[in-house]
Amino acid sequence: MEIRIDFQLNHRFSVIEKTIFRFVLNGFKDAMEISNALPIFSDVVIANAIRNLVNSQIITASTDSNILNLSDPIIAIIDICHSSHFTVNVSPDLEKLIHDTGIVFSDDRKKETAGVKEAILQSILPNVKIDRYVKQYTKTLDFIIKEYREEEQNG
Repeated sequence: MEIRIDFQLNHRFSVIEKTIFRFVLNGFKDAMEISNALPIFSDVVIANAIRNLVNSQIITASTDSNILNLSDPIIAIIDICHSSHFTVNVSPDLEKLIHDTGIVFSDDRKKETAGVKEAILQSILPNVKIDRYVKQYTKTLDFIIKEYREEEQNG
């Protein structure tokens, strides 16, 4: 079966942190612009959210220019998830599940799930020395395995 792997920020992140991540992901880099786009949140809440994303190595922040960027490992993960698909042998039951809804690996407190997340990171980034990031990203990212459809990549 042909699969693709995607990721999302997991339950440890608040709505504001996920929103800021999406802003940075979509090209908004100026911290003041992001703050102005979220007037219902105080500057303290936004600053704490940015700090949590930086401490989690999801984004980087330049204090001189107030510019936010995706971290290099996150950029590498995005590039691989976007451009790659994998061939795997799975049981018919798993194949049906992957085909219908996909499989999300989200609970890093379970040893098995954390091990699967580590294996996914190692397989999607085999030429990158990510040992220092593996523990961090198994706690902060959820991975989704979906059926690869060629038309999704071309459209």
